[in-house]
Amino acid sequence: NYLVDVVTAASPDVVATASRRFHDVRHVVGVTGGYKPGSFGAQAFANYSEERDYISRTVGLTATGDFVDKQVSPSLGYSYTWDTIGRTGTSYDVFSRPFDIHEISAGSTFVLNPTTVLVLGGAVALESGDQSKPYRYVPIFEPGVSVPIGASVEEVNRNRLPAKPLEQLPLDRQRFSLAGRFITRLGGKATLRVEERLYRDTWAITASSTDARYLVDLGSRLRVWPHLRVHVQTGASFYNRIYGATLNSDGSATIPRFRTTDRELSPMFGITGGGGVRYALTDPGGKFQLALFSSADALFNYY
Repeated sequence: NYLVDVVTAASPDVVATASRRFHDVRHVVGVTGGYKPGSFGAQAFANYSEERDYISRTVGLTATGDFVDKQVSPSLGYSYTWDTIGRTGTSYDVFSRPFDIHEISAGSTFVLNPTTVLVLGGAVALESGDQSKPYRYVPIFEPGVSVPIGASVEEVNRNRLPAKPLEQLPLDRQRFSLAGRFITRLGGKATLRVEERLYRDTWAITASSTDARYLVDLGSRLRVWPHLRVHVQTGASFYNRIYGATLNSDGSATIPRFRTTDRELSPMFGITGGGGVRYALTDPGGKFQLALFSSADALFNYY
């Protein structure tokens, strides 16, 4: 497989107040192969992606099996990712940081009855390396100085200290997650799909993500559904909305060891609601199928 991902300053959640107009192109190539002659099989994969300031490489292997007439299908997988973090316009020989991830995952699919499927799984990811953003600067304030949520750039600059340190995150992180998916057919004309993911890491972030869809067949060709997703999490142990520092007599500043303005590391709550529709243009029972699909969602996040 080959993917071209074009990112511009118009992309969501990319542009910040200090960002200038930019664009970048990410190229991704990958290969996947598997062999399953009977009840047991294995699948191997490898991916490589490159952009102007980031190189990522991943290899992995997953073993699968079928038991009880394929009603229970467990899997066990391992992957290794080694990334190189750089700076745009700077050679990797001049500036680069390694970042490695070992991930172990296990799960199983259970066919509970002809119309109900349950999927359970978990994963452990061991990360090492400095994943701090090389472009993210953190405003520092004198102790006792406060700025309101949503303060303007001018107000922040007026109250902060002259020091402008880069973001600095801990050099290792262990992630743990449990996930489940429940799908059942109701009355032959509707399908309920519910997903839940629980997460915890050594940065003290605890999170829950719940996603639900109720798909209703209004006919042989028309299907509609509402969609709801709720995410809630605690913040990282070192996250502060305002970081304090003190100026020393020699003009230097004593600043916190770890610091970030990454809102994904803050306490947050998010809710997404919407729905979708699918209309089959061809006979749903035919070998060739063509359909129109549309969906719309509204998102609200509070950090």
